[in-house]
Amino acid sequence: EGFDAKVWLIDRTWVDDSGSGAHVTLSHTSPDGDEGFPGSLTAKVTYSWIGNPTESNYRLGIKWEATCDKTSVVNLTNHSYFNLCGVQTASQVLDTHTVTLNCSRWTEVDND
Repeated sequence: EGFDAKVWLIDRTWVDDSGSGAHVTLSHTSPDGDEGFPGSLTAKVTYSWIGNPTESNYRLGIKWEATCDKTSVVNLTNHSYFNLCGVQTASQVLDTHTVTLNCSRWTEVDND
């Protein structure tokens, strides 16, 4: 089934005191033995919309966390898709966008 098919709970929502960011934290607890994995695992994801409202300069932040009461494996990721152009230009192709990856390493893939 996967975590994508589960109903996640809203743990917390908040706006920064400065008004420069809005955040929501969602959580899901997978019971011991769920899908063959040991331990009760609690996963959390926080989505943050951070920026400067006076400059209309925003960025999306995604932070994953997980804890488990037994030795287990977990590999959380995000596969959301966003229309970066807005409603008026929804047909614009993705090769006109610029994506910045805030990381020191990445894995290149080919068509296979």
